[in-house]
Amino acid sequence: MYSWPLIGEIKLYTGSRSSLPKDWVFCHGQALSREEYQGLFSVIGVSFGVGNGETTFNVPDFHDRFPLGLDPRRNETAGIRHRGAASQTLSIDNLPIHAHDQGTFVINNVGNHVHRIEDPGHNHGGATGDAPYSGGGYSMRPSGGGGNDNGRHAHVIHMGMTGIRIAESGNHTHNITGQSGRVGSNQPFSTIPPSETIDFIMFAGQ
Repeated sequence: MYSWPLIGEIKLYTGSRSSLPKDWVFCHGQALSREEYQGLFSVIGVSFGVGNGETTFNVPDFHDRFPLGLDPRRNETAGIRHRGAASQTLSIDNLPIHAHDQGTFVINNVGNHVHRIEDPGHNHGGATGDAPYSGGGYSMRPSGGGGNDNGRHAHVIHMGMTGIRIAESGNHTHNITGQSGRVGSNQPFSTIPPSETIDFIMFAGQ
């Protein structure tokens, strides 16, 4: 057992600044003289700040912070480092997998354009013309008569394709604007558990 605090020892303190015990200092991150507080400087060095880099050094700063035990496996041999934040805003990577409603999307016009109709012309082929009747005959008999002209014939006009086509107007694109249904308001949330604020003080030695 020891009857005197160890240099660098930290305690909770509920008193006022004016009633702070002798040889104790507040843990507010303030700079102290390396010469005046040689004992404390020899214990904590510049683990919590180098001060002005020459004649001062810093003590721990427990403003709005909780103490956290040091994990040597994290190679933090220089002392406790500041971590965390009083509030946090989630990013997409922190959110669970979810879906949005369809929202509203609009396909924008790409501007007026025309299509060209190409008609190369065509020819059905064939022709019509005069053709003589073939030889026929007729007969007369006491009981009657008849005739046969043998002149039946036909003219043919061949069918053909028109070759009309609608020409392309060239490649083009349409822009889609809009967004899916919006969810959330991007407001930060507190990461501080229920607590009671109190001061930390450190023994600086005689």
